[in-house]
Parts: sequence; structure tokens; C-alpha cells
Amino acid sequence: MTELLAGQPVGLKEIEDGRWQIQFSFYVLGSIDLRKNMIIRN
Repeated sequence: MTELLAGQPVGLKEIEDGRWQIQFSFYVLGSIDLRKNMIIRN
């Protein structure tokens, strides 16, 4: 997503089958759709 978060703890939470939410602290950065192989930015 960005080099600014390199080395920082980033959370992944499954929100539905094949789709994961990406979080940093309490900010939702976007999600990953494994079926379409793409990152969806918020």
C-alpha cells in the first residue's frame, strides 16, 4: 500500500470469504480481494 508503513504492524481481518480488511491502528486502509487479486483502497 505504501512504503510509509514498511516495518509497522498492520492488521488483517477477514470480512467475508476471500476478502480481507487492512488496518493500521484504528484506521481502515482498504481491503484485499483474493478472488480478483486486487487491493481496494478506502
